[in-house]
Amino acid sequence: MNIATGNGVRLLRAVEVWTPTADGRLLERSSAYYAGSNALEAVTEKTTFHPGNGLPGLVWEAGVPVIFNDLATTDFVRHEAAQSDDLTAGIGVPIFDGEKFVAVLLFLCHTSDISAAAFESWILEETRNELMPGTGFYANLDRFRRMTQYLRFPYGAGLPGDVWQSRMPRLMNRLADSTDFLRASGADAEGLDFGLAVPVIRNSEDVRSVVLLLSANRSPISQVIQIWTPNEDRSLFTLTSTVAPGAPPMAELCHEISCGPGKGLVGTVWENRLPQVQTGFDSEPASLAELANQHGLTWSAGWPVIAYGQVQAICVFID
Repeated sequence: MNIATGNGVRLLRAVEVWTPTADGRLLERSSAYYAGSNALEAVTEKTTFHPGNGLPGLVWEAGVPVIFNDLATTDFVRHEAAQSDDLTAGIGVPIFDGEKFVAVLLFLCHTSDISAAAFESWILEETRNELMPGTGFYANLDRFRRMTQYLRFPYGAGLPGDVWQSRMPRLMNRLADSTDFLRASGADAEGLDFGLAVPVIRNSEDVRSVVLLLSANRSPISQVIQIWTPNEDRSLFTLTSTVAPGAPPMAELCHEISCGPGKGLVGTVWENRLPQVQTGFDSEPASLAELANQHGLTWSAGWPVIAYGQVQAICVFID
């Protein structure tokens, strides 16, 4: 089942948010979008997870990102539905608000022969004070994968080390030309164009892991990826960084649109301090909604980065 977009085949097929039940014993789905993944959507309606159970439960238990290279494995509880929907890989990311675990954000993908994308988790090795490769998924990037297994990132070095230091997510375009991307030659050889790095923060500022999403413009992880940050008095969140391989005019909205608390996806994530997936753009700023609809985009997901007791940034995926 191929789902076409302006850039060919859609890579992201499902995005889910899992949050603890009222008694804190299980994870239940709180919001989601399924791009043609009908079997997965149907089985998920009656699915919950306990700690250590399935991909969401493993993330909850470990407190670090977990990546599955193959969703056909029985460790992925919904593997039969995943096979039916031609889903091949997934990444689950824990969200903390201070010390409190509040959610798992799950991305599930279909990859094809034209895909060039990677999910990476970088885990802090405290005795060496550097980030080491955790689990990873590489779609048609075998040379890049082999190169990566030998890498380590000290504090402030490379894209993972930079977000470790800043406690802020970072979008990087034109990877092959960037002096800050230490694998620029590998990105050039493999045709990788952009990357998003996001710190996983616990307590006020404790970074134990970093998530890195790398993608080619021809097969982007998402048609649009944005970072929103608060203004000086924290009265508004403003779009401050964007890549938009699937809808290039949306890149022009950078620094042009803002949202208040509770307004649109960004305002909702800001107010609730939780990730959120929503369908449609009726609640969004008019300029964003118009361009998203013009380019056939249908859903968006917001991922909060919480540090020092505040939502410091929100990463948004639009597909």
